[in-house]
Amino acid sequence: MREGDRARPVDRPPVARSLTPTVDLAHPFAGTAVEGWADGEAGIVAPAAAPLAGFTRAQVADALDRARRALISARIDPRVLHGTDVHLLADQFAAPKRAEVLASPHLRTAIAEGSTLLDGVPVKVTGTMTVQAGRRGELIIDMNHSFAYAFTPRNRAVLTGPMQIISVVRAQSQYGFYGLADWPGVGRGLTPLDHSRFFYSMSCSAAVRGYLAPADAELVNPGGATPEEDRKRIFDPSLPMPDPKGTC
Repeated sequence: MREGDRARPVDRPPVARSLTPTVDLAHPFAGTAVEGWADGEAGIVAPAAAPLAGFTRAQVADALDRARRALISARIDPRVLHGTDVHLLADQFAAPKRAEVLASPHLRTAIAEGSTLLDGVPVKVTGTMTVQAGRRGELIIDMNHSFAYAFTPRNRAVLTGPMQIISVVRAQSQYGFYGLADWPGVGRGLTPLDHSRFFYSMSCSAAVRGYLAPADAELVNPGGATPEEDRKRIFDPSLPMPDPKGTC
């Protein structure tokens, strides 16, 4: 598993704070680049299954469904996001990998203590899933998505724009599926193989620990502006991952 966690702070122009709230908390994504993304799990769509590398169509469909449900748990389920029941995610993987999933905040979106998502506002999602043959008895499932989270503001009266309470996670996740025979150290089922993620518009102090909190969690932005090319890559998972050099 490679080191892949990168973070960029939100760009904040040096403007005076307004005393009038400028964000509709019932529709926080309105007017932003993520407004047109799908709501929640509707944004995670598995490709059509076909026989592949000794797996039947039904077996490939099962592998894709397992990977999709695991990604939904890892990036959307509030119980996993807030860490109240990470077993919901870990139990979907082969037994030898469950302790790793429980221990690592990097295999899921882990929301920092003290931050909460806006009630009733779905996570916005865009991206793709693909499947290919690996070694004999192995399917490789690649998932490349961007997720946008809307947080409860700490002080609504001083908000100057929606990106103070919206954080975006660009995440690439690769799972292996082993269903034809037991693999040493893996057994049968789903296992995490590789991951890379990039935070945008967030608290740097949380991000350096692997956790997500919105930009309004910090009074001072310690980083510089995000290059335009990296910003495009954050919001468009069909493009390569952003520049790996973080500013946090």
